[in-house]
Amino acid sequence: VSGDPPPARDDHIAIGVAIGLSGSPSQMVIYGGLNKPSIGAAPVVLDDFWKLSKVGPDWRWSALPTSGGPGPRYGHAAAFYKSGNTNQMYLFGGSGTPVDPPSDSRVWVFTFDANFASGSWVILNPPGGSPGPRRDHTLVAAGSSLLLYGGYSDVSPSSSALWKLDLASPTPVWTEIPTTGPSPGPRVNHTAFYDP
Repeated sequence: VSGDPPPARDDHIAIGVAIGLSGSPSQMVIYGGLNKPSIGAAPVVLDDFWKLSKVGPDWRWSALPTSGGPGPRYGHAAAFYKSGNTNQMYLFGGSGTPVDPPSDSRVWVFTFDANFASGSWVILNPPGGSPGPRRDHTLVAAGSSLLLYGGYSDVSPSSSALWKLDLASPTPVWTEIPTTGPSPGPRVNHTAFYDP
């Protein structure tokens, strides 16, 4: 791996983007997270955006220049969504400081340029209800929808709710999906993957 790597971190997002001819991601992006500079030092919440690209047989790190994004955060979740020639990352939730509860329930959308070298942020404000501010949840793209599960909120230690955001709709709206039968139950810091 070449290029200057990003600072060490945890509680960030890392997602595969730019699906190659083989069907596998040819790039990965990371955003935000907690950097713990030394033992006993206060953690720093990051707001940097990095890309790891496959260049021939090798991989290379580079910073992704952006402005106007969600700002410092950790415990957020993100999913890559491709529609036609448009490549986007949807980001939801997280906390901006290590001691505060999550407070952001907006959906942040980053649209990549054609070369995945830069892009721009916008805020999607679906009308109606929402999962509410949370962190340490999961978010996956499933067809033309995003599915969000679990997480910690300032109202409850953990959630077992499953939410869907339909991106094919002209006006995407969050919908809580009723479930029956056995469930994973409330949880935080879990992982999820959608297999079509």
